Amino acid sequence: MKKLSINKIFWLFVLSLFSILILSGLVQKGMFLDGITYAAISNNLANGLGGFFHPHYTKTWYNEFYMQPPLVFGVQSLFFKLFGSGFLAERLYSLSMALLSIYGIILNWKLFTKTFNFKSLSWLPILFWVTTPIIFWSYQNNMIENTLSVFALFSVYFISKGIQSNKIYLLIIGSLFILLCFLTKGLVGLFPLAIVVVHFIAFRQLSLLKTIAYSLLILIIPAVLFYFLILIEDGFRQNMMLYIEHQLIPSLNNEREVTTDNRFGILAQLLMEIAAPIIIMGIFLFIYRKKKESLKSKHKQIAIFFFLIGLSASIPLTITHQQRAYYLVMSLSFYILGLSILIAPFANASISQLTKKTIAVLRVFMSTLFIASLIFCIIKFGDYKRDEDRITDIEKIAEIVDKGSTISCSSSLYENWGLIAYLSRMANISIDTEAHKYYIINKHEELINSPAPFKNSYKELDLSLNSYKIYQKIK
Repeated sequence: MKKLSINKIFWLFVLSLFSILILSGLVQKGMFLDGITYAAISNNLANGLGGFFHPHYTKTWYNEFYMQPPLVFGVQSLFFKLFGSGFLAERLYSLSMALLSIYGIILNWKLFTKTFNFKSLSWLPILFWVTTPIIFWSYQNNMIENTLSVFALFSVYFISKGIQSNKIYLLIIGSLFILLCFLTKGLVGLFPLAIVVVHFIAFRQLSLLKTIAYSLLILIIPAVLFYFLILIEDGFRQNMMLYIEHQLIPSLNNEREVTTDNRFGILAQLLMEIAAPIIIMGIFLFIYRKKKESLKSKHKQIAIFFFLIGLSASIPLTITHQQRAYYLVMSLSFYILGLSILIAPFANASISQLTKKTIAVLRVFMSTLFIASLIFCIIKFGDYKRDEDRITDIEKIAEIVDKGSTISCSSSLYENWGLIAYLSRMANISIDTEAHKYYIINKHEELINSPAPFKNSYKELDLSLNSYKIYQKIK
């Protein structure tokens, strides 16, 4: 009973951190550029602009958006249909992905710890997951990797359960999630194809023949379904061809958004992200080095299994020089599961030594922290996490410019991706350098320095903008 009680207390602690690190960011306005872009495309799809296989961003930039596979936009658009175009729609989507990721981690944890006495420690991997910096940042900012992580976790769960129970239908379900991974993020989403081989390496339970048969099964099913989609749906075939042409091949050839000279830098970033559980594991190993608690062979096998899955997801990222820390999100859950398996026996031993008085104090502290975290989220609701000036400016612009319009902009703003993203997301407004009814320039620019069609034909509107000035064409 004491353990049950203390585990509930630790769950309260995890929920408090979830509220502070993820939920508080989701109830505020402003996001990273990519997250705004994905929300804008999904919102457009929900409002009949573009199609599932031909997503629409703006009239002047990516009228048809093929830089990512289409699934995430289709799924996210459902949230805009349900909750409207307000800023909370994509937040609720991100929140749903976070909760599903947590559920996926718990499923995998319980599947592999059902024979141990620390099955109730499912809060442990969630604690490390919630407090990993790039993870809570990613879920705050509506990144595609969030959705990919959900599909990958469920793929690993169903395939692993199918291997353990020798049930083919579970393998089939897991293979369907692999297809969803691909339709979410492309080639990098195919790493669950290695699960059966990884299971064979880690546990040596399957025969070589079954390993080959199961591997072929989870490869053939998504491949056949993908082939039929290509065969029967022209839009899907075109989407995939343009995705390969515009995004995949240029990325592999280091022709798009080169972010680093060191292709292995992403692995250094990986170690930084999981530094906390590594350090905690080291501390426990030092404390318990002379005591009876130790890691069993089975613990090590499970940890190796998850580490190898993590490596199958992160090592391919070293192929190109286009690297960002949030690309690691899809693999971090598995590294965290592996480290948590190694930490769990020592954490369990430490918990068993807690006194009733200590547990009572922890209960009061965690309950207070949880209430405070909820109050913190309420206080932050509707506040600005970033880009306050830009967002308030566009809200004012949207009051006078019709939705779906194209407005003129100065050359300095034509490739201002943040402005483009927010205009599309908030008002479906596009920009270009041709003459239109309205003309927007930076606050520090002067109309007299604009091209001839603008400086003599437009008058400034007094909207009290913070970052921009907007002009209307003189009739």
